Amino acid sequence: MNMQIPDEPDGEHPASREFMRYIEEQAMLIRKRTGVGLLESFDPRSMAKDVRLQLAYPKDVTKLPPEVFTYLSDLSPKAWSGMGRLLPSGELLVLLHPAMTPERESVTIMEEVGHAHFGHQPSELVAYPEGWEQRYYNKQVEQEAKWTAAAVLLPSKAVALAVWRGETAIDLAVAYNVSVELAEMRIKTLRLWPHYDPDAISIRRAG
Repeated sequence: MNMQIPDEPDGEHPASREFMRYIEEQAMLIRKRTGVGLLESFDPRSMAKDVRLQLAYPKDVTKLPPEVFTYLSDLSPKAWSGMGRLLPSGELLVLLHPAMTPERESVTIMEEVGHAHFGHQPSELVAYPEGWEQRYYNKQVEQEAKWTAAAVLLPSKAVALAVWRGETAIDLAVAYNVSVELAEMRIKTLRLWPHYDPDAISIRRAG
């Protein structure tokens, strides 16, 4: 799915409403394709078959040379969180870092789904034995995949309802099995932060 996307945030300016609308539309397409309801929690592991994914860890790859296994296992998840290999069946086999939290793992899986959804072509490939490849994308497509992954995992309607009900980012994170950081990111990118006051909410609940 190659398409012209709206201008994205550049670190100094917030995302445009056009870009956010585009991201939300793509996230809804992925949810619709997998049959997950608008407010349902999205578990990419259980949806792997629907998005043509196979998931594995280095220990599961029997032909992975010991030195490569050690190298990958010793790396921080910040250095690499996952890498993909396209199978003859058309499925994408994703190798995941074994030390990630379940929440971070979900984001990594969905980012790979996002890259496949948009038909992104990597700008650089680093090859490992047995056909494994670490794919590097340019900033634009990385952001497209990352923001779409976040929108799939934490739909905009759920975020808006939570803020309206006076719930916190922690409440959202628990309900949708994501990190608090991702929940806060979604509140901010959806321009709901001015209506979100966790301190005031805590005081109301305590009273």
